[in-house]
Amino acid sequence: MATISLSPGETFVHEHSFPSTTTLLSGSVRIRIGDEEQLLERNVEALIPSSVEHALTNIGDTQAIVECAMCQPITPPPGR
Repeated sequence: MATISLSPGETFVHEHSFPSTTTLLSGSVRIRIGDEEQLLERNVEALIPSSVEHALTNIGDTQAIVECAMCQPITPPPGR
């Protein structure tokens, strides 16, 4: 799990090879997942598919805090 702090007007763009969730803890953030944009609602998880570029933009006038959790696939043990 990672916590990201964004200053007013700051944008953080990235992608990774596994799915993740993003949750707004405080502030005002717009999220872009691929070509779709929306406001990120406080305490509501946004699911980010694997290998899709996504961006978080602080659209408020105070620091925004976002929590990101990586959803690594779970591989069952052999024989199951």
